Amino acid sequence: MYPDCPSLRGRRHIREITQHVSNGGFGALVFVAALPKAKAFKPYDIGDPLIKKLLVEAKEKGVMIKSISMFYNPKDSILYLENANLGVNIFNSKTLHRVKTV
Repeated sequence: MYPDCPSLRGRRHIREITQHVSNGGFGALVFVAALPKAKAFKPYDIGDPLIKKLLVEAKEKGVMIKSISMFYNPKDSILYLENANLGVNIFNSKTLHRVKTV
């Protein structure tokens, strides 16, 4: 879950990308789950309640929100892409929203 604490920088980035898309541009937010066996990306309301609201607004205005799962295995020194289309859960705890890979 992201973020684990208030993130002024994260808020700024989401706002800037949302504004760019609102002005006719293309924008995407990509979140990386860096632990094996992650099931979905979900904003952490306790860490920063405003991030979830900004992500919902961004999605509604046309920002692509995507998540991938990858992890580093120190035993073989390889970075593994586990899931290139990890579920994204920004609306509620039961619905996973997947987007097509571009």
